[in-house]
Amino acid sequence: MVEPRPKPGPQEALLQAAALAMLALTALALGWVLFTRTHPSRADALGLALRWPVPPFSLTDQAGKEYGADRLAGRVAVVDFIYTRCGASCPTLTSQMALLQRKFRGQAGLQLLSVTVDPLHDTPAVLARYARQYGADFANWSFLSGPSARIDGLMQQGFKLQVEHLSVDERGDQLVDIPHTSTVALVDRHGLIRAYYEGVEEASWPKLAQGVAALLAEP
Repeated sequence: MVEPRPKPGPQEALLQAAALAMLALTALALGWVLFTRTHPSRADALGLALRWPVPPFSLTDQAGKEYGADRLAGRVAVVDFIYTRCGASCPTLTSQMALLQRKFRGQAGLQLLSVTVDPLHDTPAVLARYARQYGADFANWSFLSGPSARIDGLMQQGFKLQVEHLSVDERGDQLVDIPHTSTVALVDRHGLIRAYYEGVEEASWPKLAQGVAALLAEP
């Protein structure tokens, strides 16, 4: 005759419950790993797979105040490089940035940055006038200037953008060499560049807006 097994004491019952809970958590964790490996996130599905850090920088905004990379912490950022005398790609980029700002108006966590590549001409006052022409709201759209070498380094080494050199007629016979790009960068809340978009292609902006929405939804 088999004697019945004695019931576990309170301490043993607690240990058994803890072991079962640990097994359940382990199973959930393994399931989540398998799911994420086979089901990419919405952001990755939208091509936001880059993870390149934005370097520290310090520039000056349209109000003459210092603007550093730390201001981007916890915010999704869209960054382009323009100059106010540009008659080709820049008006398109700035108009589309204005549309993007209106699309996400009232939604916290988005920052737009337009950095001039012609800082000798584009003083903070000039940038402020230019911004107002496009109805820019300075609450989350800043226009930045600074030393030419610093901006060029930020654009080429920091944001890893290829540039073309444009010659601008400044005073009749004096040409100014301006490194320029029409590529727009999308940065996540953690200061990582996640994707690039060709700003002169109209089809790029709906995709960029989708990317912004996806990153705003990320923790």
